Amino acid sequence: MTTRLELLPDVYLTAVQTSRFKTACFSLSFLRPLRQEEAGMNALLPSVLLRGSESAPSIRAIADRLDALCGASVGSLVRKKGEIQLTGLFADGLEDRYAGEPVFSRLLELTAELLLRPRTQGGVFVPQIVMQERQKLLDTIESTLDDKAEYCQTQLLRQMCRGEAYAVGRLGEAGPLAAVDEAALWAHYQKVLASSRAELFYLGSKPVQEVAALLRPLLKKGEKIPFWRLAVIELPSEVVMVLGYFGYKALILGKGLSAAASIPNNLVQAAIGIVLSVLLYTALSKVPEIHKAFWKGE
Repeated sequence: MTTRLELLPDVYLTAVQTSRFKTACFSLSFLRPLRQEEAGMNALLPSVLLRGSESAPSIRAIADRLDALCGASVGSLVRKKGEIQLTGLFADGLEDRYAGEPVFSRLLELTAELLLRPRTQGGVFVPQIVMQERQKLLDTIESTLDDKAEYCQTQLLRQMCRGEAYAVGRLGEAGPLAAVDEAALWAHYQKVLASSRAELFYLGSKPVQEVAALLRPLLKKGEKIPFWRLAVIELPSEVVMVLGYFGYKALILGKGLSAAASIPNNLVQAAIGIVLSVLLYTALSKVPEIHKAFWKGE
C-alpha cells in the first residue's frame, strides 16, 4: 500500500508499506532547479555531509554507529529528473521485527543528524573535507571522457538542449565546481535547507503514521520560521507597546483622550520594529553558531 502525505510545509513523505522484505529503506531528497551554477554544489553536498556530524565527526565514528545498527548503511543520493536535480541521502537497515530492537528509528536519527547537524569548523564545513570530496567529484566528472557511451550521451544532450536546463549534467560542470570552497558550499547548504522542497521515501513494514511520527520531531529541528510567522509573533508585543504609551500619556501624564494623537506615530514605530526584528532574525540566522542553537532546536 502506497501513501503520500505532507509532514511539514514543503516536506512530503511517500510510504510503501510491505512485509515482503527483511530490510527497510529510507531516502530524503531536496529538489533543486537544474542550473549550471549550482548543480556541482548540489552533487557535492551529500558527499560532504557523509563525512561527519556533530556526534559522529568522522567516517569511522559513522561506521561504528552503523555497525551497532546491525550493519545498516547510509549513502549519498544525486539524481536528475527532467529539469530538477535531487540531492540528499538514503539509508537501509534490518527491519525492527527481525533485529529485536528499534534499529530503524535510530537509523533515522543518524540520517537526520548527518543532514541537519553536519560537522563544521569555524562556522563552515571543514575545509579539508570539502577539498577532498570536491576533487573526487571532479575526477568522476572527468572520467566520463573515458566512457564513450556516457560521453556521447552527454554531448548529445548538450547539443539538443542547448540553452535549456536539461542540458546540465547530473553532477554539474567541472568549471563552476572547481571554484567552490567551504564557505560557498556552506552558504549554499543553508539556501538548500531554507528554500527547497523535501521528498522523503520509505519502504518497509511500519504503518505510515508511525513513520511520520518518527520523522516529524527529527525534521522540525531544522525547520526555519517563515517571515510572516515572525511578524505575527512580534505583533502582540508591538500592540502592547502602543497601548502602553497611550495609557502612560492618558493616565499618568493626565492628557486623557488627547493622548490618542500619538497613536499614529507609535503605530509607525511598531511597524518599523516588526520589520527590523524580521531583518535582524534573518541576519543572525546566517551565523552558524546561532543557526545551530535556534533553528535546529539545540
